[in-house]
Amino acid sequence: MSMLNSIIYLFKIVIPAYYSLKFLKKRNQQQISNILKFWCVNSVWTIFEVLVPLVVDQWFFFVTNVIFYVALTFPEYKRAGQIFDLTISKLYLKNQEVISQYADMVENKFDEATGSVTNKVKDVLSVSVFPKLQLVFEKTVKKALFSFNQKQITAEEQQSADKKQE
Repeated sequence: MSMLNSIIYLFKIVIPAYYSLKFLKKRNQQQISNILKFWCVNSVWTIFEVLVPLVVDQWFFFVTNVIFYVALTFPEYKRAGQIFDLTISKLYLKNQEVISQYADMVENKFDEATGSVTNKVKDVLSVSVFPKLQLVFEKTVKKALFSFNQKQITAEEQQSADKKQE
């Protein structure tokens, strides 16, 4: 099945990524619009892919997937734009308020989670890592300064000896 998945990923990720870069370099607004719509359709379809294999034969789903992605991809992602315009954008506009509420809720939970992780990392770093780094830094600086001072003293002694010889 991994070879078959590779075929799906080729049409699902690799080829669209290549065309995304190509379209962005050309700066053709229609092509950029089509590829962005493809990524939206691809995202929704990816969620759908998680659920469908549970109830549908895998070979049937594989063939359907390949046909779907080939149809989306050629010619220049126009079908992705059509599917987006006919379904996803209408569903989004109809349910925009609910989707926004869930998106805000997820964003808030994510912010809370990352905030607590960030605080824990800061605590660990400030208690155990930073003091050790500070000691290493101080030792290195002291060693460098001592070495510099020794070289400076040696240079001054050399100059003093040179003056005596003259």
